[in-house]
Amino acid sequence: MKVARLCTAELSVKRKTMTEVELELEMIKQKFLRDTEWLDQREIYKSISRQELRLATNGFDSLTIVQVMESSVMHRGILPNGVIVATKVFNRLKSGRESFAVESEVLSFIRHRNVVQIWMMCNDADFKALVLQYMPNGSLERWLHHSYNIYFKNVLTMLNTMIDVASALCYLHLMRVIHCNLKPSTVLLDDDMVAHVSDFSIAKRLGERIAATKTRTMATVGYMAPEYESTGTVSEKTDVYSFGILLMETFTRKKPTDEMFNGEMNLRGWICSSLPHALDRIVDATLLRSDNEHSASDKTRCILSIMEVASCCTAESSDERMTMTNVETKLIRIKKQFLRS
Repeated sequence: MKVARLCTAELSVKRKTMTEVELELEMIKQKFLRDTEWLDQREIYKSISRQELRLATNGFDSLTIVQVMESSVMHRGILPNGVIVATKVFNRLKSGRESFAVESEVLSFIRHRNVVQIWMMCNDADFKALVLQYMPNGSLERWLHHSYNIYFKNVLTMLNTMIDVASALCYLHLMRVIHCNLKPSTVLLDDDMVAHVSDFSIAKRLGERIAATKTRTMATVGYMAPEYESTGTVSEKTDVYSFGILLMETFTRKKPTDEMFNGEMNLRGWICSSLPHALDRIVDATLLRSDNEHSASDKTRCILSIMEVASCCTAESSDERMTMTNVETKLIRIKKQFLRS
């Protein structure tokens, strides 16, 4: 009823947009599900044996490796029924066992189109592995830094990918989950180039009415919020910071760890010092060229708006950062404005 009242306000300026209405209703729905017994019913994964995984990956052949992470290795596998899967094999160290436990627990109650899903697991005493959705187009990192492809030379395509990631983070935060390690290599792309957030090996789940927690597990340098790096404090705003860095990297093709960033200069400072009059200095020139659908000025306005959002996400103080709900809303508005132009 609160949403209905806001929709029917006497003054038009006080009414919510349909995008805001949709987000409000989705939040109400997810809160209802979270507060009911249905959400406490964890996904019970089908078991798969070590031998079956060995056969699926040709003996865990190095040629089947698609990604190497700190505590695990991802293999491409083919099940007997012909289905292609991603097999995440965790190392036998304490870090591997802990990562397996965290990821299998967190993903057991997460169901979202932009989050990678677990299909099966192997939980032997000396061997831990998860069978996940296979993402044939690999990671966002590959498309940004290791492939020359016109697909990610398109402003709308890049913006859609970022909206996918923002949608996933909105949902995770609603479910009280902090990803803690968002970066291009943890964003995977499916057949249709839809983005899926992956790798929950150091994720944290917050209790009700708890806004932040401490962790001794460090994420990737360059993507960590200042409070995470200095005190180990993680919250929803930690993910917001990482998303802001990801947003900057996607449109500039510059990693936060690039050798040009040393001393006092960093990715955020470099971008903010170049706006709004030197956008062509930080963005790939092909992104700003006119085409059959959009003029150079349209593209410039769009990317400037996106960089403003990224700047707000990466504020030094967590209190000054937006929530992911606000971030998603702003990016959707920017997209609609761009399409209208």
